[in-house]
Amino acid sequence: MNELDQKTIQTLEPYQEKAQSLSTTINTVSSLLSENILFSELLTEIGGLMPSGTALTGLEVSVVNLQAPLVVSAQTNTEERAAVLLNNLNQSDLFEGASIRSLQSLRSNADGGSTSTSQGSYNYIVVLDVQLKNTEDS
Repeated sequence: MNELDQKTIQTLEPYQEKAQSLSTTINTVSSLLSENILFSELLTEIGGLMPSGTALTGLEVSVVNLQAPLVVSAQTNTEERAAVLLNNLNQSDLFEGASIRSLQSLRSNADGGSTSTSQGSYNYIVVLDVQLKNTEDS
């Protein structure tokens, strides 16, 4: 391979990486659509699974973990509430399984207080990876 070919390859590598990333995103969205899952259904289902002392703060499609393409974010007032949310997701008919990606304490001030919002006080942020059930198996 000559020097010109190597330079051309190096120039095109970032575009190939972007194309692969875009392809992964398209495949994930296509997979969700083929499962006939509506985003509104997910919000309704997850909202019904939220235990008291928790607040749903985010729901997104992830291309990082294609086995569990949904990422659910919530605030909780205790670690136990995060565990209850995890259990509720795992017991749901819509989801195959869930796992906690991270659990972060919001206690940053000297007295160990919590972050207050209009909906109450929350001490933790939990992020969960969630896998949809394959509707073809149902």
